[in-house]
Amino acid sequence: FGLGVPVVLSVYECLGTLAIGRFFIKDFVLKEVRTKMGPTQAILPSVIITLLHFLSEGMRACVLVAGAANDPEDGGWMFSLVSSLVCNVISRTHWMDKCLFLLFGDYWRMDNFSRLLMQTKFHGGYPPIVALLCVGVVRASLGHPVVPNSNVAFVTAGIVAENIVEDIIMLAVGYFNLRPAFPTVDPNDEELRARVCKIG
Repeated sequence: FGLGVPVVLSVYECLGTLAIGRFFIKDFVLKEVRTKMGPTQAILPSVIITLLHFLSEGMRACVLVAGAANDPEDGGWMFSLVSSLVCNVISRTHWMDKCLFLLFGDYWRMDNFSRLLMQTKFHGGYPPIVALLCVGVVRASLGHPVVPNSNVAFVTAGIVAENIVEDIIMLAVGYFNLRPAFPTVDPNDEELRARVCKIG
C-alpha cells in the first residue's frame, strides 16, 4: 500500500499529461482553431496539467490522513511518504524520462507538457496542506480536538516535511546540474516532423 499510492499517482499524472498533450496538439496546434482562440489557447493545457497534479496531491493527502484517522497505531504512512519522496525526485529530475527514452527511443521524448508538470510540482504539493489545516480549524470551531488522534498530526507534519525536503533536493539538483542530458531535436528532421503530424 505504501509503495502503491505514489506509483499509481505517478502513472496517473504521466498518462494524464500525455493524453492532454496529444489532445492539445491534435485539436488546437494542428488545426486552424488558433485563429479563433487567439494566444490564450495555451492556458488550456497549463490549467489542466496543473489541476492533474493538484488532484494527485490531494488524493495522496486524503489517503494518508484517512488511514491515520482510522488506525491511530498504523505507521505505514511513513513508508508511503518516503516512497513518494523517492518517486517524485526521480521523476522531477527527469531520470525517469531518461530511462524511458533509453527503452523506447524517440517514442518517449520529454516535451514541454512534461516540463510543465515538473514545474507545477514546486508549488502543487502545498494546497492540500492548507486544506488539512482548514479541517483542523473547523474541528476546533465546533468544539472538537484539532486532530482526531496524534497519528493524524504526525501524518500532516510528515506531508509538510516531505514537500519541503523534496523541493530542497530539487534546488540542489538544479544548482549542481545533476539532471540527465537528452539528445537535441533537429527541427529539420523530416521523420520526426512526420511523426508529430500523425499524432492522434
